[in-house]
Parts: sequence; structure tokens; C-alpha cells
Amino acid sequence: MSVAAVSAAALFGSGAGGAVAAPSDPADSAAGPYDGQSKLQAAPAVPTTPKASVAEPALAPGDEVVSERDEFTRTFATDEPGVFETRVYQGPVNVEQGGKWVSVDNRISADSAGVLRNGAAPVDLAVAKDSDDSKLVDLDFSQGRGVSWSMSKATDAPRSSTATTARFVGVRPQVDLKLHSIRTGVKEEIILRSASTPRTFDFPMNLTGLTARMAGGSVELVDTTGEVTAVIPQGFMTDANDEVAEGVSMTLVKSGGKTTLRVKVDDAWLSDPARAYPVVVDPTVQFGTTGDTMINSGNPGFNYAGYTFMRAGLFGSNKYRWGCQMVCVEGRS
Repeated sequence: MSVAAVSAAALFGSGAGGAVAAPSDPADSAAGPYDGQSKLQAAPAVPTTPKASVAEPALAPGDEVVSERDEFTRTFATDEPGVFETRVYQGPVNVEQGGKWVSVDNRISADSAGVLRNGAAPVDLAVAKDSDDSKLVDLDFSQGRGVSWSMSKATDAPRSSTATTARFVGVRPQVDLKLHSIRTGVKEEIILRSASTPRTFDFPMNLTGLTARMAGGSVELVDTTGEVTAVIPQGFMTDANDEVAEGVSMTLVKSGGKTTLRVKVDDAWLSDPARAYPVVVDPTVQFGTTGDTMINSGNPGFNYAGYTFMRAGLFGSNKYRWGCQMVCVEGRS
């Protein structure tokens, strides 16, 4: 039979002003078809269980051809005999374990020590039980590459969790820390509950087989060969009225052989009487490079790759265009 293969391409668009949901690239949604889902979902990545496999004599419409799985594709039988549908995803939907491709499972659960760990995924995530742990968050990228970090001045805050999130309430005065387990890493939210919160947050990092470097307003984690292993895209802030600001800066502070990620937020924007709290500050650490972004005529040098939405058209005096990584289909036997 014939199966589709892919190569990367890009699509840019603009139009009437409006926020555009990112195209079918969920961050922590079900690990199934993903059809029509947005870039960030609340639902956990529940591994799919195929109804049939190629070892069986017949496939009903909708059954998956499990032997055709790879990291980014799944193939299904259609209602036309001998015709199959291959669905290609921008992010990984399967991970190889024991010589077999299994569905990505970004759900987290506690081990015997109380550490929250994800299921089968391209990146192993661990979230500590205690908010003042020196390895509050730990990401293992395999092949001797990894990064962990803590939060400076963190208090001993209680931790709660859902299927895909962990939250530390009161980790700093009037500040919560929320961590989302996503398919390719972790999405971190610093939740500011009032205007009296700190404006600077330091995250001391432990790097294994990686070096941190600035790339514009983003941070890249580079391995010993110079390849980019993970990216922390430039962050942004959103208030309770869905007002968005770009006033989040990141710098790397290096001292005594240690690297600290420093996140600063715009005081003027947070102190504006029109600001509605809580305000969510959104930095994300993700495996590999980013694929979706937008371009703002008012700030053309800003890196929007970490945003969970995209804009197209005219907003105030600024024109926005959105760009997303797409796929082109090539024949494969």
C-alpha cells in the first residue's frame, strides 16, 4: 500500500483583525487525532488504544494501522477498501519504546518519593514535591542531556496537581507557580495575584551536556555539537481581562560556573490602574525548535514563538501576520 510522508514548509497569513488559534498543535491534549484542537488544551494526553492491528485479517474504517506509526504520523483505514489516511502532526504524537511506537502520554503521577513524573514522552519530566527543592523541575532530553532548575527565594509552598499540571500556591508573596506537562517539555506560568508582587524572578539552572545562550529575546540550550536541544521562547503576560503584554524579558546571569535564568516583568504595565489581576507570566521550555509564530509591525524583532495564540490583521495601529509550520506530502511506498 502507499503511505504519505512529510517534509516541512511554512505558511504565512494575514487578514481581518482577530486572534487565530494555533493550528492543530496542542500542548497538553489527548494524544489522539488532535483534529481542530488548539495549541494549548487542558485535557491530558491519554494514549490511544488501536481497535485493530495489521496482524488482523481486516481493518474496519477508522482502525489504525499500528505498524505504520512513526514519531509524527498515524495511519488509519478508510471506508474505501485499500485506501488509507495518514495524519501528520507538527509535534510528536508517538514515542519509541522497546522497539515499538507508543502514544505520547503527558499525564503526571507521583512516584514513591512524591515526585510527579510524566508517562511515555520524548522528554522525561519530574516535578519535585517541595517548592524549595534545588531540582524543582527536571527535564531529561536523553543522550546525556538535561536541565533542572529551582526558584530563588521560594517558600515551602503546598503543591496540588491535576492530570497534567502541578501548582505551588504562595511560592513567593502573592505569587503562585503552575507547571503544565506538555508533549515536548514543560509550560511554566508565574501567577501574580496582585500589583504588590515582585518584578524579578531568578531560576538557578543545572545543565547536563548543555550550554545556555541567548538568541534574541529567547534562550537556547545547546549540546556539545552545537545543536539546539531545547528552547525557552520569549515570554509574555496576560491579565484577567485577556489583555496581553510583551513586557517579559529574560537574561542569563553566570557566576561561579553556574547559570541563572532571570525573568523580569514590566512594572509600568503591572502598575497600570486598568490592570486586572491575576496576571499570568508565561515562559515555556520545549524540546527542539519552535514552529509557529506571528509578526507584529510595531515590534518586528520580538519572538512570538512561545505564544499560545496568534493574531492576524490590524490591532490598533499594528499589523499582524501569522506563520505556522505546515507539512507537504510526498509519495512513500
